[in-house]
Amino acid sequence: EVANALKDKELVQLASNYITTDLKNPISKESFIEVLNMIKENLISSRAAKDILKIIETDGMNVSGREIHPRTIAEEKNWIQINDREEVRKIVEEILKENKSGAPVPFLVGQVIKKSGGRANPTLTQELILEMLNS
Repeated sequence: EVANALKDKELVQLASNYITTDLKNPISKESFIEVLNMIKENLISSRAAKDILKIIETDGMNVSGREIHPRTIAEEKNWIQINDREEVRKIVEEILKENKSGAPVPFLVGQVIKKSGGRANPTLTQELILEMLNS
């Protein structure tokens, strides 16, 4: 059912990976699909997705006994990624000023993500670092 709902080979593969490695107990297909779609839309990282699935799986019920919506969990935990180029660019600029010694790009990406509280989109971060280093 989940594979039919996703209609995207990459998301089906991702779903398969989460089912086989991360989920130990069943959750609703609606919540599972929502988490996968949030990854696809770059709203959350893979790490946040795993954490959201764990919360839903272990204690993800609200007072009325219904699963807490994955987006609600991501917002409450402050796990929504920063995808705004200018906001990430400012953090990249700070990190590049602090690390003028030619640090490796993966290190710089990690520093930006750390400074953003884990919220900077890693792909966008790397893209901006490379742009700024090559300009």
